[in-house]
Amino acid sequence: MNPLVSICVPVYNSGQYIEKCARSLFCQTYENIQYIFVDDCSKDDSVQKLTSIVESLDEPRRKMVHIERHHHNRGVAASRKTSLSLVEGEFILWVDSDDYIDSNYVYKLIDVQRHTDADIVSCSFVFHSSEGDKILTVKDITDPKEMVKQMLSYRIPVSLWSRLYRSSLFSRDICFEEGRDNGEDYRIVPILVFLSKKIAIQPDTMYHYVQHEFSMTHTYDKKISDDVWLAYNYLVDYFSKTDFSLVKYVNVGYVRVLMKDLIKCCRFKDKDAYYVTRHRIQLMPIKSFMFISIPNFPFLLIRNYSLSKMLVYIGDRIKSISCRCLHN
Repeated sequence: MNPLVSICVPVYNSGQYIEKCARSLFCQTYENIQYIFVDDCSKDDSVQKLTSIVESLDEPRRKMVHIERHHHNRGVAASRKTSLSLVEGEFILWVDSDDYIDSNYVYKLIDVQRHTDADIVSCSFVFHSSEGDKILTVKDITDPKEMVKQMLSYRIPVSLWSRLYRSSLFSRDICFEEGRDNGEDYRIVPILVFLSKKIAIQPDTMYHYVQHEFSMTHTYDKKISDDVWLAYNYLVDYFSKTDFSLVKYVNVGYVRVLMKDLIKCCRFKDKDAYYVTRHRIQLMPIKSFMFISIPNFPFLLIRNYSLSKMLVYIGDRIKSISCRCLHN
């Protein structure tokens, strides 16, 4: 018996990418799939393009497609929450509407699940950006607690996508919070792994993550920073109650996030945000800084915005010159 798998896709202004994403979902070699698309009141032709593709499908697959529409824009967290309310499958896959998957993605993940009875199965993925393609190979970790440690300390990617989840892991307590659209992976995925009895790995590279120039790694956004701060506090509170030994890994991971934020504040000339970030750094336990890389140590010592900004500028210039030399 092939278990039903629900693929959930939040959609918002994805007209440029939705066709490639949808076609990759509908050409899966695995057949028992429920498709859930939640349109968050897109202003472009995302839904029209999606509907056109759905109408071209054969009847059995077309009947398994559900397109839900929000009456007003509520954010990606709300879209994911709506998706969960429509899930009928024993397992869930999350796919971003600008990403795409290989045709055997579902089949291979389910095949590993069958042989291991795992609650979560992770696979490798390709990171597509303007700087080129990079394969991120999933680490061979099958102990849930060890994977939680690695995720919390940001030693491995923390993402909803590229993983198969048993639906029962999601509950009223472990769910998406409407209005908190950033840091949701960081807040939820480590807890889902923590709750798992078994996890497994499918080493093949089958998920394609597409990064755009306007994504969060290319800009500094106060809302993103504040949402991640709230996610950090949520994790500290959760693991303080369930397994206090994991709190130190939450702290180590968040310090890494703060250091990146500090550099972004300087790079994008946001003085106010710089001092907010510095304040958050001062609140962190001293032991949390033990894994900070040597190039980042000056930012801990220099507390002057102008000096820090100059340091980031010099670092960026050196990196730019090095890249040009390598290409030449």
